[in-house]
Amino acid sequence: MIKYQVKKSEENKTIERILISNFSIDRNSFYKALRKKDIKINGKRTNQNLVLKQSDLIEAYIQIKDISEDKIYYSVVFEDNNILIINKKQGIPVVNDSNNELSLIDVINKDYNSNFELCHRLDRNTGGLLIIAKNKELTDKIKNEINNRFYNKIYKCVVWGNAENLIGVNKAWHFKDSNQNKVYIYSDKKRYSKEIITEIKKAKYNIKNNTTELEINLITGRTHQIRAHMAFLGHFIIGDGKYGVNEVNRQIGCKYQMLWACSLIPNNISNNSILPNKLFTVKPEYE
Repeated sequence: MIKYQVKKSEENKTIERILISNFSIDRNSFYKALRKKDIKINGKRTNQNLVLKQSDLIEAYIQIKDISEDKIYYSVVFEDNNILIINKKQGIPVVNDSNNELSLIDVINKDYNSNFELCHRLDRNTGGLLIIAKNKELTDKIKNEINNRFYNKIYKCVVWGNAENLIGVNKAWHFKDSNQNKVYIYSDKKRYSKEIITEIKKAKYNIKNNTTELEINLITGRTHQIRAHMAFLGHFIIGDGKYGVNEVNRQIGCKYQMLWACSLIPNNISNNSILPNKLFTVKPEYE
């Protein structure tokens, strides 16, 4: 159980803001506790996200997650008053999943004692650049700028086989099966499918281990797009347990899929944009 007394500096903040800022909990767990009236303020149960005053006593039956002091979850690439751009490490979900596991946004909000919001996502086992809104009121505008391709998102990955012939624009049709958390790719349009466009800009084949390093411009950004599209084209990403071949993955010995969001390249960013008119790039740190 959490037991916490509100400080003077925390006056006029909500229960959610205070708890998430001070403890390793996530919003799903918080709102579940609120619905169940597992939160008390000054001894009285509540199901409302109240604004609190100095010396108010919070008692909450919420599981606290363990943030390892030794593990590096991310590094900061850029920061201003409105956004944070970080380089995410592999093996951590960006938001809370069905396992109620510690997420990247939990860790960041704990580190910053704040309530930042993600503006887009990466898969758990994909590393790379992520944009986070520091100013909650600007979150929707930042998301809109990202969706309108104010940045070109460049990924690097390593795939099985010689994929040099894939350089250029590759189109297909994408169907998401939410129940299985898996997508299917088709050559022709199917019912409920959506078009995907994946541009392969560079390819370097390594004959020694039969793999190709690709540089990809993600033109559409659908769930598991690069992973599923590469597998559909006959060149799955090394280390991908969902769309790849486990025998090959074991042979090469990758812990996670070899996929990294490496660059954000400015594209028609104006002086009125929230996103900075700067190039951001990092190198893959595959595990």
